[in-house]
Amino acid sequence: MPLTRQAMHDQGEDLHIGVWPFAKGMHHLASRTYAIEGRCHVVAVGQIMHMNELPNGMNISDSIKIDSTGLLLKGGSAIYGPDGEPIIKPVYNERKVIYSELDLRTNTKEYMNLAVSGHYQRPDIFGFEVNKKR
Repeated sequence: MPLTRQAMHDQGEDLHIGVWPFAKGMHHLASRTYAIEGRCHVVAVGQIMHMNELPNGMNISDSIKIDSTGLLLKGGSAIYGPDGEPIIKPVYNERKVIYSELDLRTNTKEYMNLAVSGHYQRPDIFGFEVNKKR
């Protein structure tokens, strides 16, 4: 959702939380890209869920392969810095709270390399408006 991302970047977020059903490779790529574009820290949250936690009467498709762990959603939570590099690498197959003390001053430093909401945005050519009416 490029326009939604741009609207968030224009607000100058320091920290973005991305919640995924199960944070796989493509979700980590998207989270790292978000961190690089927005020059912000990103917490990618991957949910974890065991088969026995499904509501009674709910079945899953036979096409979904469940391994010996019985996990339907395998987590994958991670934290990325504003340069896109992992601060905490993805954690799979375990219920674990990840946390880190973040130095948000590094966000400002990274704007020297790329600033999608600064002069690169070319307001002389492009206009971007967000309808905030609800």
